[in-house]
Amino acid sequence: MNLPAGPAASYRASGDAEPCRACLARSPLLFALECLFEAYWEQATAIVDNGQDAPDAQTRTLVSLLAAGLTDKSIALAMNCSERTIQRRIQQLMTSLGAVTRFQASLMAVRRGWL
Repeated sequence: MNLPAGPAASYRASGDAEPCRACLARSPLLFALECLFEAYWEQATAIVDNGQDAPDAQTRTLVSLLAAGLTDKSIALAMNCSERTIQRRIQQLMTSLGAVTRFQASLMAVRRGWL
């Protein structure tokens, strides 16, 4: 977040005819709030409201079994497919979520509301 050089910033809220003004002075508290905002912004997940991000039934099953801590072999038996297929699907899931570990993939899926 970059604040203007002057002591005040003005912005126009949508639909307002008159700009609003806010007086922001540099301070340690403001700096801490900026750092906090930037940290949360870096960790944020994009909100997708068009339904394209929603997983299919098989992916939901895979994620729920992963979250339960099952091994690839156990997941393959539960989903009635080969262990290699499960390994490939887990890798695809991790790549699509941007996860490095299986645990992280499960956590990210929960955060997206898949479970």
